[in-house]
This record gives sequence, C-alpha cells and structure tokens, in this order.
Amino acid sequence: MSEIKKHTKNGYQMLRELCAIPSRSSFNPEPDPNTTRVEYIIAQLKAMNLPYETDVFPATRKEGANYINIYIPFLVQNQEKKIQEGVEIETVVFLAHHDIANPNAENCNDNTASVCNLLDLCAKLDKNREKLTQNIIVCIVDSEEIVFPPSAGSGQLGRRILSGAHPFFMNVKYAVNLELTAYGDVVWVDTGNLRGNRSGCAQMLIGKFPTIERVGTPYSDSFVLRMGGIDSMCIGTFTQEDRDLMRNGRMCPTWALCHREEDRYENANQQNMTDFVNNVLFNIAMNEEYVAEPDLQNDQEGYESGYKMNEII
Repeated sequence: MSEIKKHTKNGYQMLRELCAIPSRSSFNPEPDPNTTRVEYIIAQLKAMNLPYETDVFPATRKEGANYINIYIPFLVQNQEKKIQEGVEIETVVFLAHHDIANPNAENCNDNTASVCNLLDLCAKLDKNREKLTQNIIVCIVDSEEIVFPPSAGSGQLGRRILSGAHPFFMNVKYAVNLELTAYGDVVWVDTGNLRGNRSGCAQMLIGKFPTIERVGTPYSDSFVLRMGGIDSMCIGTFTQEDRDLMRNGRMCPTWALCHREEDRYENANQQNMTDFVNNVLFNIAMNEEYVAEPDLQNDQEGYESGYKMNEII
C-alpha cells in the first residue's frame, strides 16, 4: 500500500505556485468554468482531504458560458443534538474571489493571496473542528472582476444564502470578504462604504481588532452581498505607508497595482500572510469573545436599497 502524503504547504507556498499558473480572465468565460486556477484550488483541497462542493452558474453576458464557486464546510460537531437541546448554531462565511482581470499579470494581491490565505485557514480549521462553536463555510467565488452583480459569484452565493434551502448556509450571521491580503501589517475594513447603515460584522471586527483601519474601498463582493441584505464587510491588509497616505487623502499605492503586471508574487510577505491567517481569520472563526461598540449595533433593515433582491443577486 502506498503511503498517503500529508498536505504541508502554507498559504505563501501555494501563492507562489498559483501566481505562476497562466489562466484566462473572467471577462472571457467558457462553457467549462474550470480554469487552471480552479483546478489548482481543487487539487489543494483534495490533497488536504477536505470535502467541498462546486456551484456552477451561468455567465449572463455570454450565452452558454459558466462561472464556478467552491464551498468548503466546517460544521459544528454533533450539531443536530445541540439544536435539539436548544443551542443556536450560527454560520459565518469567509469568501474571496478566485477570478482575475488581467491574464498577463500574476495577480498576486488581487486576489490570489486571499484565496491562498483561505486555503491556509482551511488547514487550520480542519485541525480544530472539535473546538468550533459556529459553522464556518469557506467560499472561493468567481467573477468579481466583471463588476456585474447578477453574474458575480458573490451574487450566486447570496442566492444560496437567501434561499434558506442550502444546508451549508443556514442561519448565516455575516460574511467576511477578503481582498488584497498579500502583504502589509495594517488590517483594514471597508466601513466607509456603509453609508450610514449598521453592521454586526463591522461591530465584530472593530470589537475584536480595535486598531483596524476604517476605509472606503472600490467595488468588492461584500458590496454585492450587502445590496442583497446580507451583512458583510470586506477586509484586507496594507502597509503603514499606505495607511498614512490614505489618512492624508492620497491614493493607496497597494491598491493602485490591481490588474497591473506589477502585481507580482515577489511583493508578497510570508510573515504578513501568516499573521493575518492566525491572528485575524482564525480568531474570527473560533468565535473569540470581544467587546462590542454600542454605535455599531446590527440592523439588517439598514441594508434596504432602491433595488429588489432578485435584480441585484
């Protein structure tokens, strides 16, 4: 009998490999949504012996073409018994988009690093399943780059959550969206895009990480989920220099590299990525206690907009 090799790659190592794989842009979808990037992600999940589900959905702007999401569940043990005993089991979603805009770039920070950080988180969660007090669903979604919510992978994810029928997405508390997490020791959250709405996810993030930088970001999957009434915040990392420039009303150099060939693997920082997974993502997943700020109470009605949910997601 051949010996089963244990998956030992960390996020930084997977980032190096995934950045080196050529792949097509999500602006050019095909009938088969399994890009080389998707194939790599699934290969890592299989190497980790993790169960996953793929969710194929149509690319509405190109007839016959499809996109694909990947869902990796980490469920509370003995969940049915606990529910029967009156224990409320909530679900937290982590998501990052796997698609790219520029096939000529390595797309390290946008958003390959976030995908690899989620795969790294999966490895940690797999070793701590018995400690989970909330369901964690890791979602690696497609088609964020096309900036078209009806065809976005986050839109498809939103439909799954709102249907109330998918077993992974029952009683979702909030969704934490990762963007631009290859380097930098300053963690940010996109509270600047709430526009006066309230968020339990923001409350949690600021309560857990009081020094988190509050910013306004460009379009993200979190924007799509919020428009559908799902509590979600986008988080990422940048450098202290980035933070200082933004505080003075300047452009963030890290964000300026998005979609450009300069967005390379060599920019990534292994320690920053490891710290982000261990100290931020794992902390959220394991439901560590925090002190909530009273002015950020969760209010789902705050997400009402002039759009109907089915028109957005």
